[in-house]
Amino acid sequence: MVESVFDAAAVYGVYKNVCAPMTALVSKEKADRLKAATELVLFFDADKAGNAGRRKIRNFFQKSYIQDIYPTGGAKDPGEMRRSELIEVLKTVVNLNGKGVFA
Repeated sequence: MVESVFDAAAVYGVYKNVCAPMTALVSKEKADRLKAATELVLFFDADKAGNAGRRKIRNFFQKSYIQDIYPTGGAKDPGEMRRSELIEVLKTVVNLNGKGVFA
């Protein structure tokens, strides 16, 4: 899960199983659409809003396995990262060649 459509578009080029609530402060109604999720990777910005979003997601998905990853290379969000950087970060938590299970 990423914060915005721009982040989702960037990640989608590397990993297709991505969604964006369109804000770090996702509503309960939007979270309910994913209530069957048992595993989540949060790829939010490394800022105050991103941290608040991570806390909120954890409250909505208390029974899910949740792992955080963060933008690298000085990027503020996944949408600013180069494809090679996205691959390096994502491959630490998902199988990029398979069904997207946790590595």
